[in-house]
Amino acid sequence: MRKALIDIAIPDKNRDVAALHLPFAILPFVYMTNTPPPPAIVQITVLIAGRPYLLKVNASDEALIHRLAQEVNDKVAAFKTAQPAKDNQDCLAMALLTYAVEHYRSNEKKP
Repeated sequence: MRKALIDIAIPDKNRDVAALHLPFAILPFVYMTNTPPPPAIVQITVLIAGRPYLLKVNASDEALIHRLAQEVNDKVAAFKTAQPAKDNQDCLAMALLTYAVEHYRSNEKKP
């Protein structure tokens, strides 16, 4: 008597998806391993300085990314208000520099 084969798609770092053909008898072992399932990937669009960016992110990070995009937009708007003659590119560069300085200072305090 021949055992049925089950197809399982597993993400592979070298290819998008690797297909495995496992005998049905091995299937319970596959599900009993302690490896967590891969994170759910969602596709979102964020607006930064009026331009849409399509991103693929972990579902658990979606709210964080939207919040950070809003913070970037707030910084860009603040620079635009302070310097109305500057274009969006200049305001984005200044927002990036502000974040870089904040990141440097936060890492500088750690031993």
